[in-house]
Amino acid sequence: KLRDLVARNHGDLSTEFVSSEWYLGNLYFELHQVAQAEAIYRRGLAILEKKSGRSSVDYGVALASLGNVFLQRGRIDAAEPLLIEAIAIFERQTGRGRLGLSAVASGLAMLRDQQNRLNEAGTLHRKSLDTLASIVGVEDELYAIGLLA
Repeated sequence: KLRDLVARNHGDLSTEFVSSEWYLGNLYFELHQVAQAEAIYRRGLAILEKKSGRSSVDYGVALASLGNVFLQRGRIDAAEPLLIEAIAIFERQTGRGRLGLSAVASGLAMLRDQQNRLNEAGTLHRKSLDTLASIVGVEDELYAIGLLA
């Protein structure tokens, strides 16, 4: 009902609507209701493609979110291209927009570790840490957390 209210008051391409969809998808994901999260993220991805284009940070975040749902469901073949595309989008960004690069590269690195693709995992871990260091510095708490990943 809230979704309908937001769409009616702001429009279904509005920032408010997309944000409410994003939060609802995250809630479903955290509750391990991944089928519902997947449906919401797919809808959000379509909206963001129309609203912001396929190169926006928001679109990259949505790709990464959907990729994480696929990982949760064990659908690595579906997740990998989305995560790789999200990384490519974030690599073209500047400033804090690159934080997504660090997070997604770290997640893909962990997947490569599990697949015993250690050279690729190492490269992705380094990309994640280097990006994080360039944004927040090596003394920052976020960087320390990245070292533990």
